[in-house]
Amino acid sequence: MNLYLKTLYFNSIIKNPIFSLKLNSHHEISKMKISKLLTEHKSGICFLLILQDKRLASASYDGFIIIYELSNFIPQIKIPAHLDWIISLNQLKNGYIVSCSRDASFKIWEIGLTTYKLITTVIGHTSCTDVLIELSNGDYASCSFDKSIKIWRANNEMEFKCIKTITYNDALKKLIEIQKCLVNNVFDHSIHFWSIDDYKEVGVIKNIDCWSTNGMTIISPIKFIVGGYKFLHIINAKTKQLESQILAHDDIIWSVCLLKDGTLLSGGNDKCIRQWDLVNLKNISEKKKAHENGIITILELPDGRIATGSLEQKEIKIWK
Repeated sequence: MNLYLKTLYFNSIIKNPIFSLKLNSHHEISKMKISKLLTEHKSGICFLLILQDKRLASASYDGFIIIYELSNFIPQIKIPAHLDWIISLNQLKNGYIVSCSRDASFKIWEIGLTTYKLITTVIGHTSCTDVLIELSNGDYASCSFDKSIKIWRANNEMEFKCIKTITYNDALKKLIEIQKCLVNNVFDHSIHFWSIDDYKEVGVIKNIDCWSTNGMTIISPIKFIVGGYKFLHIINAKTKQLESQILAHDDIIWSVCLLKDGTLLSGGNDKCIRQWDLVNLKNISEKKKAHENGIITILELPDGRIATGSLEQKEIKIWK
């Protein structure tokens, strides 16, 4: 990265309270040891989420959602949510949980302390539904292996109506909102930007590998990072351009997680977790052979511990 771009990137970070230039040693992944193994699922772990009430939710290819109390990791709720893989979880502003599945549906759940209730099931796509997010304008957006994004509106009873469908030539995996844009990654090696004011395309980046549902996250008010084959790509959402790249893993990067101290964790098909200083774009710590298979999801818990899940292992690892 040239000096001009590096200066711009550095300035954007130090003005952003998300980042801290001090690296806390207790967050160095190389020093962490396994403190707990959660073995409630019967298949690989696909997604981890911290709920608004500070509980941990996990989703698996076994179709179950499990809610854990963080003080002792005892399962409080087990939800047989789908008959096929659950690809992602999300929590809406109203507290409801969204589960998206390979069965082409997304489901809305009301979660209590020990009970749950299915609010609605929406089958709007014709193939695997990868993610549903709530936009700042009040709409919702979902994407799918059926090569489409769907924009939804919902009433107070959470009845969803599709108001727009955006079609592509290849499958989609992830959606985020940044800089009043809906951003998605596509299997054809492209990233697209859509204005949430009128859902018109306002930018595209081509020739960038970026496949994973868990491999894209916002790192500052104007930047996000996306993982692909070996590389982490830092994207400026304001200019809608690729800003820099990091050679990060020896294989596909499945997951990324921004920590509270401003560093980034990435997990790959090479079974390794690596930690990155995003100011200097350098690797500062790593955990080799963290799992026996590719690491598909990474999450920081409220107390600083790290939770990870693998493509094929049935266990969640808690690192301290």
